[in-house]
Amino acid sequence: MNGLELLKIYQWIFLVIASISHANAADHAIILQYHHVSDTTPKITSISPDQFKWHLDYLEQHGFIIWPLSKIVKFLNEDQPLPDNCVAITFDDAYRSIYTTAFPLLKKRNWPFTLFLNTDAVGKRKSSLSWDEIREMSSSVAEIGNHSHTHAHLIRYQKNESAEQWKKRVIGDIQTAQKLIDQHLSNEDNLPPRLFAYPYGEYSLPLIQIITELGYAAVGQHSGPAAFTTPQEILPRFPMGGVYTTKKQLIEKLKTYPFPLATVDIIEPILKKPNVPEYDRPILQLSIKPAHWNKRLKKQLQCYVSGQGKALIHWQKQTAYVQAQKKLNVGRSRYNCTAPVTNISNGETRHGFYWYSQLWIKRHDNGLWYKE
Repeated sequence: MNGLELLKIYQWIFLVIASISHANAADHAIILQYHHVSDTTPKITSISPDQFKWHLDYLEQHGFIIWPLSKIVKFLNEDQPLPDNCVAITFDDAYRSIYTTAFPLLKKRNWPFTLFLNTDAVGKRKSSLSWDEIREMSSSVAEIGNHSHTHAHLIRYQKNESAEQWKKRVIGDIQTAQKLIDQHLSNEDNLPPRLFAYPYGEYSLPLIQIITELGYAAVGQHSGPAAFTTPQEILPRFPMGGVYTTKKQLIEKLKTYPFPLATVDIIEPILKKPNVPEYDRPILQLSIKPAHWNKRLKKQLQCYVSGQGKALIHWQKQTAYVQAQKKLNVGRSRYNCTAPVTNISNGETRHGFYWYSQLWIKRHDNGLWYKE
């Protein structure tokens, strides 16, 4: 074997090793998000009882470790290694099917879950939870997080509202919810970081500042694993509603790994200047850590835009610049970026995907907000 052939073999070995993720399951957790567990509620935010049971059976049969979200947040905050295959189960809103359908299945397994309450809805309708039901779950396997009192679009200013008035109103909304939770659940000694879920998954830099000042860690509705490098003000979750409840979707999400990014910045998602290319088609910058960058990753990185399909990707050295091919639709959009990765953990070879998601929020060109 001559020197050139030997060099090619060494280059091939290097590319294979470089394609293996140095980040193992101990540096991240998967957070699943549910709403309704019912066959009769809006499909986009619902999972059927049979499908939900299948989700739990799969997690159990494949050795996933279920932790409360608060414990995961604590470990991430302290840079403590997480157990392999760590998952948190969360629910948003005060829907009664969480109590009647999901709770018995989780209690049977003694699995913790986190319920994010919009407190104004409690006890208002037959389809809503009562405080008695919430107390029962809380005294068993549930922890209760804050989802605001009114479940309003917190990022929006009301008519003629100043920035200071907006801030006061939003703080009041969040604190009202927390006071009710503490009052009804004897929860006054729950020390920061408390848990908050952004209504509709919408956040902004000023809202993040409020959440930070109030001492919360917060989750959104953009997807991806939660890792040491993830800002705790915008922890991602995988929504498990509608078309995303299938077996294939669950298995795919459970096999995701955090992108090996050199930095993870909090980007203002609200686009403020209509008809300007970099705002109508915002650019997301992904800088890969040198130890993880290779030609294979560059070739296989794919990013998708909500309602459009593939995004444009332009590379400059080890940095990918991602941009939509067309103007984003009015409303909430996301760039979801993935790349295949092979991970070796405990001697087992696993195939999955790096996953990173960025939220964008776009108003109408006249500045008016979209309707739900």
